[in-house]
Amino acid sequence: MYKFLRRALIVFSLLAACLTGAGMYSRYFDEAGGMFCPVLHEAVQLRNMKICHWNGVSMEELQLLRTDVRNSGDPHKVLIKYTGGTVYQCFWFDEREFDYSIDDLEPSSTRDGCPSNQRDLIMIRKIKHD
Repeated sequence: MYKFLRRALIVFSLLAACLTGAGMYSRYFDEAGGMFCPVLHEAVQLRNMKICHWNGVSMEELQLLRTDVRNSGDPHKVLIKYTGGTVYQCFWFDEREFDYSIDDLEPSSTRDGCPSNQRDLIMIRKIKHD
């Protein structure tokens, strides 16, 4: 009985370590990965950063080990990943709450992906009209 529990604990620990490693890779090193990225509810401005733009239904973002089950599949959720070096910072936001532009392009004309050039992101809360 103790051998079984010890083996089960080792297998569980290895599985947890693998999942944690995949999640950390997805958050900090994978351009399209969005695991463990927080959802922001306040405006943001980023200047002169490599900015990656994905939405919740982007095919590349939906691939195995990139998927954030909380936000994937929602066409209104947008993932922004940005870096000035090697490690990415990231956040999700709901495009129904915010107007945003990346280098003065409208969101509809901004393609998913990670261009290699530096860009600016301006995100402001939408004004609700009663």
